[in-house]
Amino acid sequence: MIEMALGQARRWVEQYGSPLYLVFETPIRERFRRLRRAFDGLGIQAAIAYSVKTNSLAGVCRILAEENAWADIVSGFEFEIACTAGFSSSRLVFNGPYKTEAELRALLGHARVNLENREQIERADAIGREKGIRLPVGLRIHILAGRRAWSRFGFSLESGEAAEAIALTRRLPGLDLAGLHTHIGTNLPDPAVFEKAARTLCDLAARLKAEGCSMQYLDLGGGFAAPGTPPRDWAGVWSVPPLEEFAAAVSRPVAEAFQPGERPLLVIEPGRALVAEAGILLSTVHSRRRTGGRLQAVLDAGVNLLPRACPLRHAVLNLSRPDGPKSVVDLWGPLCMPEDCVASGVEMSEPQAGDLLAIGSAGAYTFSLSTQFSRLRPSVLLVPPEGPPRLLRRSETPEDVLRLEMRD
Repeated sequence: MIEMALGQARRWVEQYGSPLYLVFETPIRERFRRLRRAFDGLGIQAAIAYSVKTNSLAGVCRILAEENAWADIVSGFEFEIACTAGFSSSRLVFNGPYKTEAELRALLGHARVNLENREQIERADAIGREKGIRLPVGLRIHILAGRRAWSRFGFSLESGEAAEAIALTRRLPGLDLAGLHTHIGTNLPDPAVFEKAARTLCDLAARLKAEGCSMQYLDLGGGFAAPGTPPRDWAGVWSVPPLEEFAAAVSRPVAEAFQPGERPLLVIEPGRALVAEAGILLSTVHSRRRTGGRLQAVLDAGVNLLPRACPLRHAVLNLSRPDGPKSVVDLWGPLCMPEDCVASGVEMSEPQAGDLLAIGSAGAYTFSLSTQFSRLRPSVLLVPPEGPPRLLRRSETPEDVLRLEMRD
């Protein structure tokens, strides 16, 4: 479908300008439904909470809300986006190392709130005591299982910090320890590391449940890899298993640790795995030259619109001459900074000035992390399965930005 639609890309660029983000609706729905069917087939009650930060456009979030997904949010701003997109507070998971008191007051007792430092625990307890109730909360547990250890998040299980946080939460009168949460990394292609993390979390939850904790849910976070976003430093072939294998990996420990009628709700928080492949960034070649025998081209889109181009490799297709002679090309963005490299050493049909390029797997951590450094952000089009595309967000103007500034 995406390949067929790209045949109209030149017309869309003429209408909406270049560069231009495209979001394809069908792949998002299909990938979510595959995950849903996988858990249903395994007999596991699971909540699939879309990670809003991955692509925070309300129109993208609305697609997942229509599929009865939950939403994983990390701020009050994302709470507003989720509400606008149609998520109810009962289908929200609130994570993150920074939670204001106003955010805690708005979401405690409604969303699943996972706390990850002592101050958050104490503030949540104060709110519970003020209300005269025990507020259900989860704790984020730091588990060593992924490719890199994210030690800044959560309570370390290995050091004993998690045990101290659990003991504190259990003795505070305003809180009820209702869940555990972990998140081991991002863009991880090995289901085995997720199974390891799930098994560790399930063992801890089973012990706590035996001691009287309610353990209503276990949140395994996100981090499932996407097929089209290999890290630049990845050695060997980038091979990502089907979504069903990730679902099976996190489900097995739950099925083994708990009887069917006593299993906590399994929560996962995929982002990249749902939306990365659904995004395309269209960009036009501005100029080209040869330096040191290597062809280099300057585009009208750079790391301002593709912020993860430095750590990730994105496929690039020359839509203007798909069957042209191949060359190894370095693609640079329009920014006046040496780090503005979209792709290095990519083999593609040799670009000429004016050619239209399609940069693949641009649905995750692109618009959400995009900046106004030197250039304004472009339009975003939603491409439905049938009919014309719909403008999700118009291109920015100088007036949009300058309107926010205080003037004498």
